[in-house]
Amino acid sequence: MPDRTHHDSDAAQSIREHALALFARGGYTGTSLRQISTAVGCDVALVPYYFGSKAKLFTGVVGDASSATRREVLEGFERTMADAQDPATAMESVYRFMDAWTEGEGQLSMRALIMTAAAGEAVPSAIQEFARSELQSLVDQITEFEGFWEETRWGLTTFVAMVMGTEILKHMVEYEPITSMDRQELARLKVAELRSMLEMLWERAEESGGAPTPAST
Repeated sequence: MPDRTHHDSDAAQSIREHALALFARGGYTGTSLRQISTAVGCDVALVPYYFGSKAKLFTGVVGDASSATRREVLEGFERTMADAQDPATAMESVYRFMDAWTEGEGQLSMRALIMTAAAGEAVPSAIQEFARSELQSLVDQITEFEGFWEETRWGLTTFVAMVMGTEILKHMVEYEPITSMDRQELARLKVAELRSMLEMLWERAEESGGAPTPAST
């Protein structure tokens, strides 16, 4: 018999994977337990047996994927900063950093959260608050990264907003100019913008007689 306290069985793992994919396609309101069980090929009762209610399934599955994404993004950011003196290596770090959003479970969880947060009153208030909180946590983890100058906070915030906006345009609106842009092109675009921002900050620092100092968090 399955043990609902341990979600490591093949059936539970299959439910988790299909649920995340379906939540990314339909959000919370557009996904039912029956749709998930049909995709898995199991009895619908098995889904709540392992994961409880639909709300618990959403917060558990999407929340786990979102937390993992935040860890990957933070590690990628740290690698990028560490490799800043080596442009070629730094570019590879940027690619890996962006992969956390643009591929795999990171992409699916972000889509599920965006769709759910944007659904308004159709979503239970607790679930909508969860989705908004998870998205806010992603923004906070990047924009509050230690060691950045205070002047870069706005740039980092707009960077995260651009990633989320790109996800909406690419996968929900299917806006062709964005749809046809691959992650390498997007990374090069952002590297160029960040380089310009740093050059501007240093020019201002030289004019004022001192280098900008990292902000404490």
